[in-house]
Amino acid sequence: MLAVLGTGAVSSTAGCSSDSDDDEDGDHEEADTEAEPDDDEEDNDGETEPDDTEGEDSPNIQIEETTVPSTSAHALDPLTFQVTVRNTGERAGEIAIPLVVDSEIYKERPVSVDPSGERVVEFAFRAPVGTYEVGIESADTTVEITEPERSLPVFQEPTENLATTTPNDERDRLLATTLQGVVNATRPQILVADNANWSYTLEYSREQYEFWDLIEAFSDRVSGAVVYDPSRSHSINAATTVAGVERGVVAAPSHLDRLETIGVSPIVDFREESFDTTRSMYSWMIEEYWDRTADHIVVGLPPTAGGSDPHWQFRDYAVAVKATCVWLDPEQDNNVDVLRDLFSRTPTPAVYLGWWMDEVSGVTTASEHGVVTGAADFLESASVWSGTRPDEVSELSTSQPTEKEVPELKNVIYVTVTISEGDNLQYCQNKMKDNWDQFTRGEVPMNWSISPLLADIAPGILHHYVETATEDDHLMCGPTGLGYAYPKDWPEGEIERLTAGTGQYLEPLGIDTLYALNRLGIDSSMADKTVEAFETDAGITGIALGWDGPDLSHQGEETVVINGIGGIASGMSVDDVQAEIEGSIPDGWDGERPLFRSVGVFGFEMGPRDIELLDQRLGTEFELVRGDVFFELVRQHKRT
Repeated sequence: MLAVLGTGAVSSTAGCSSDSDDDEDGDHEEADTEAEPDDDEEDNDGETEPDDTEGEDSPNIQIEETTVPSTSAHALDPLTFQVTVRNTGERAGEIAIPLVVDSEIYKERPVSVDPSGERVVEFAFRAPVGTYEVGIESADTTVEITEPERSLPVFQEPTENLATTTPNDERDRLLATTLQGVVNATRPQILVADNANWSYTLEYSREQYEFWDLIEAFSDRVSGAVVYDPSRSHSINAATTVAGVERGVVAAPSHLDRLETIGVSPIVDFREESFDTTRSMYSWMIEEYWDRTADHIVVGLPPTAGGSDPHWQFRDYAVAVKATCVWLDPEQDNNVDVLRDLFSRTPTPAVYLGWWMDEVSGVTTASEHGVVTGAADFLESASVWSGTRPDEVSELSTSQPTEKEVPELKNVIYVTVTISEGDNLQYCQNKMKDNWDQFTRGEVPMNWSISPLLADIAPGILHHYVETATEDDHLMCGPTGLGYAYPKDWPEGEIERLTAGTGQYLEPLGIDTLYALNRLGIDSSMADKTVEAFETDAGITGIALGWDGPDLSHQGEETVVINGIGGIASGMSVDDVQAEIEGSIPDGWDGERPLFRSVGVFGFEMGPRDIELLDQRLGTEFELVRGDVFFELVRQHKRT
């Protein structure tokens, strides 16, 4: 950490900017200052009115210290300057602090300080790749901005013993989860929820606290409480954004009295803020706080979980990474305008974590702006799992199980079955683990679609799947690449930003197959240039499209693309999938050439037991194979 002691120390009178903010022509007007009296101006007693902005009782504000945690940052991450401002005078005052970049003011913030008080103020600096001279009041620190290595932040390794509690209700869960985010941003220490018992799987112990004992134990780590307005549910999202930036907790009004007794006072109380509409609240939040939030992450969460109970899941992560948190309907014009404004501020590719009111229009809107979606609205304690075993995942150059020997090509119907929902991070945390732990896993070949973003947001969970896979488990990249996106709607000329980002994550994992959706249920076709980009930039050799099958094509140099059949929707049974497979076989097939069928099944409703049952029911003319074997057999057939 770079600490510059006494940088730019200045004095300021009430409501004045520092002298360094005067412009070169000398015509800068100081805001809110009292006019100097004329020499002959007298009060009612005939005496000159004293100037109470000067003297012993005036403010004396100085920048005591400026700290820069690092002099290098990735282009996606803000570089934060922390400025400590002290007022040694006896009156409150204000100072305008300029952040200077390459000798020009980049941004300026007014800061009010109470008498004998101190404020710590954060500045966030973001810029494209390059070298800059940056500092407070003067550009005196050299900063290097480099290409980002990851799509999401890297957390510290959690402590071996994690503090946990059982909140009384959803309001308590919201308070505890946002405390979790503030604390875990430095180093994960609090585990509020772990329904899938990953702490035991990954060998972390727990220390149980009573709810208020936990809040009090870590109360010195927060700056205060951000109070939401129960009568305006979306204030929960606005409060989540503010809490992340200000390092506070999100509290219900009913929490305030108890919080005050342990020294946690309100920072912002949304009951005292007036907004005409939900849109105006979000617009205010974006304009007021965008500069200090993570510009490559947007979080989309419903404010409530039905009724008035707050939706608390995933807010620890949103607070920890300082993400803007919204819940907007992309099918409403006034909502989509705010979304488009948000996404226009992000780089390509950026990540939208959470979920949508409507899947297709949401993913489409995000894709049009170069943003991928990661379903995470029920992901629990992500601020813990983000720090688990990241180094081991990044070093997994041969993550896939021992490669299966490709059998000799026969005149049968080859079937490869993919358990899909791998774009869904909370599925990977919860239901996928249930499926993975079924004793029938490993009995028949099958594919598991999985999100590359797990390498950032839950590397320990990803490592577990990789480490415990059998030779009949094939991990495929989930739809559609780095995150859930529709390549058809991706910005013109920028598809390589998606495919190159995908390759960066897949190469260490040894994954070269892709399960894809390209505008859900509407049009699964994929342009030749998109296939070629996935092949060239991400090393993809086989793509299983969601449905509209069973057409087969061979695009790029080696990549095989096949449209799928099956039940990637709720309500499908083994009988339904069997009927679709058998119904897809043309009447004229005589067993004198091989056929190929790619099948998708819905991971929330079907698992290894169902696939084993399907294998038993299909006739001897069918053969189930892993995805990588399937695509190689297709290539062999194409060569003959």
